[in-house]
Amino acid sequence: MEGRPEVVTAGSPVDAPRAREPGHKGVSGTVGDLGLPVAAIASALVRRPDLWATALRAGLSLAPTGWWRRPPFLPLPDGRWLRFRLATAYGGDGRFGPDSPFDVDDLITWLEWRKAWPG
Repeated sequence: MEGRPEVVTAGSPVDAPRAREPGHKGVSGTVGDLGLPVAAIASALVRRPDLWATALRAGLSLAPTGWWRRPPFLPLPDGRWLRFRLATAYGGDGRFGPDSPFDVDDLITWLEWRKAWPG
């Protein structure tokens, strides 16, 4: 339906074949398409060396299997999954931007929690 956002969960069987078609970026494409505030995240993490190992483990645990075989050859989470998680946590369309309620402090708090409760 025109004008209505498409609702697709990460790993949805409906979305999977279409996402593999040449030239199709899926619902959100890559993590970069979400406008991820990489500089703000990096800046916050640089000031917290006690969270570096936790952040590295968390990042690798969120990376899709075989990430080293696909461009951009970085252990980034799937963009569709991350968009879904951001939409369920903050509402909206799951993208970052000036109106996004995402705060880097939320990420730091989550990393502190993850460090205190290793799984």
